[in-house]
Amino acid sequence: HFMLVKRSVSLAWTLTGLSIYTGIQFVGFARSISKRPIFIGVDTLYLNYGIMTEMEIPLGKIKEIRRSTKDLEPQKGVRRLSPLGELEATNIIISLHESTSISGMYGIRKSAHTIAFFVDEPAHFIERLQFKKDELLG
Repeated sequence: HFMLVKRSVSLAWTLTGLSIYTGIQFVGFARSISKRPIFIGVDTLYLNYGIMTEMEIPLGKIKEIRRSTKDLEPQKGVRRLSPLGELEATNIIISLHESTSISGMYGIRKSAHTIAFFVDEPAHFIERLQFKKDELLG
């Protein structure tokens, strides 16, 4: 800011304002992650990544649930829940019987038949999801 003031006062204040606004957005995004968790409903899996990405998967559409220990290779139809892409690790991979859409920022939708994401307790998550799926489908 102090270096830009010597060159242009209005540019310095504009960049300072944008920096503060960006900081507020980062804080809002960070808080939204804990307020919108991934959870398993009665017949639907709700995948949320804060305010950035969301997806609803009917449990009947899930073909396979598996734990991932290595990086995903880029393939058509395989999407990461995180908008950070390869910068964030994944430990759960869900394959679907048919493609479904993921809603991203600004309402952008992408199609996916396989979704990769990170959960804190993958073994517990897989166990609960499989139990709910078995319970629903009989």
